[in-house]
Amino acid sequence: MIDKGYETVDELSLRLKGVLVDSALFSRLVVKGEVSGKKEHSSGVYFDLKGERSLISCVIWKDVYYRQKEPLEEGSAVICRGTLDYYAPRGRLTFKVYSYEKEGAGAKDLALKALYQKLKAEGVFDRPKKSFPKYPGTIALVAGCRSAAESDVLRNVPRRWPLAKILLFPALVQGEKAPSSLVSALKAADASTAEAVILARGGGSSDDLSGFNDEAVVRQVAGMKKPIISAVGHEIDISLTDFAADLRASTPTAASELVTPDWNEVMEDLDSYEYTLDSLLRNKLASLREKLSSLAERPFFKSPLGAFEVYNEKIARLADRLSTSLARKLERSASRLSFLEGKLTALDARKTLERGFAYLTDGEGRSIVKATEAKVGTRIVSHLADGYIVSEVQEVSEHGKEKA
Repeated sequence: MIDKGYETVDELSLRLKGVLVDSALFSRLVVKGEVSGKKEHSSGVYFDLKGERSLISCVIWKDVYYRQKEPLEEGSAVICRGTLDYYAPRGRLTFKVYSYEKEGAGAKDLALKALYQKLKAEGVFDRPKKSFPKYPGTIALVAGCRSAAESDVLRNVPRRWPLAKILLFPALVQGEKAPSSLVSALKAADASTAEAVILARGGGSSDDLSGFNDEAVVRQVAGMKKPIISAVGHEIDISLTDFAADLRASTPTAASELVTPDWNEVMEDLDSYEYTLDSLLRNKLASLREKLSSLAERPFFKSPLGAFEVYNEKIARLADRLSTSLARKLERSASRLSFLEGKLTALDARKTLERGFAYLTDGEGRSIVKATEAKVGTRIVSHLADGYIVSEVQEVSEHGKEKA
């Protein structure tokens, strides 16, 4: 109860602030309306949220605004979450917005999450990631024709790696026909001679980027034979192609840097390798020269014939030993031969015949050694030392038997 019968403006303002701001009824509000009169200031974004017959002033501070998925657009229907604030000095009631989304965005988010879960359950996002070539010769670019993303890649790839050739595969990156256009361009890029593929698009709202969340596009990205990098939107934007690709880049410029080496760094590395190789070769040559000098000081190289003198002496000694051994062996062989010759001489039939003996054969040359082998009347030949005598057997008699 006010004793003085009235209250001041300040007192009324404090009471209003207490009722409106401090009350739990107005601390967590979710309000739907149309954005109107949007103005950006250094501190935040100011706008009105209109209904059919009324409006309310709103503010979202700059740091909060930058964390949102998409910018506020004049005339768009949004659902804002926040709390009421009463600014007493000006008697202004303001709706402080903590977050917002476009009308229907909640359903889209749910559908997107459901598709993500479906593809993840199938293993689409878990396929082995392909490696990018270290020094690519040809790169395929799938992007909007004459888009900022295309310009970024065409500017940055040659700057970093001028040896790379860029093959352009233009596609629609926004609108209803974007998914089919992207799939066709990706297939063509995958069938090309490119060694790597960049899928690029600049930033935009969630609706602008929806083509990169299309199931057919995501499956095509996941099934690419060539390594592919997804560079869609700005750093805060994430699309399903980012999960399906072999690599994700925050921007098209970042994608250009990820798939190419830096020319200057490669040249520095080559210079370093050249210096190292030159040093190694010089050290190797110095080592070989030192080794050659050391070998040249050895006795063999100073007097090559001297190394053979020891062997010459050894060969001479062996030759003497061989000669002596052969002489002795020949002497023993001659003595043995003489002995055998004497024995053969003693056994020579002619010597026996010379002592008055003879040997007999029949008319056909068969030897007769027994009396019984000669029959009376048989012609026999007596072989003597100087010839032979032919005679006829008159009588045959054996030792120990008397004549009949």
